[in-house]
Amino acid sequence: MINDAGKLIGLISNADVRKAMLKNLEDLNKILPNDMINTTPVTLQNDAKVVEMLQLIKKSKFPITYLPIVRKDGNAQGIITFVNLIKGEL
Repeated sequence: MINDAGKLIGLISNADVRKAMLKNLEDLNKILPNDMINTTPVTLQNDAKVVEMLQLIKKSKFPITYLPIVRKDGNAQGIITFVNLIKGEL
């Protein structure tokens, strides 16, 4: 998710959906989109090298299947999936 100025303000991953569901098992209809937003996602600067990306993925405590790419000003630029990385589709 980005705000009107283009800054990345969060994202919703499969893990975020699962966490919200586990917290609301009694009534899944109570889950709101804001309940699932991760406002501190792992991101990568747009000038990072592939080796930096791989190091970030390796040291992460949880599986990373995609990385939001941001500029130094925090504006979102795109996203890289693990599949894109492996296939060399950068």
